[in-house]
Amino acid sequence: DLVFFLLTHIFPANSIPNCAQNVQVMRAKAILGLTIDAHEISLVQQAFRSLMRKLHPDRIGDCPKAAEAMELLQESKQQCERLE
Repeated sequence: DLVFFLLTHIFPANSIPNCAQNVQVMRAKAILGLTIDAHEISLVQQAFRSLMRKLHPDRIGDCPKAAEAMELLQESKQQCERLE
């Protein structure tokens, strides 16, 4: 990701504690459509459920990329919940 590249070069990992983890959480929140300052688990879960409903096979039919997107959403949700 370009954002990850820029952040890791502007702020080297040794200058900010847990820089890589912070970038991963920022990316996860962006995937879920959340702002960086969204910290409540309920917001994470609400965004996750909303996006999963939109990608559900009953709604969009058989789409091979939908399964990949759903997996990415699941990983993003887990990443956000680990820190709370």
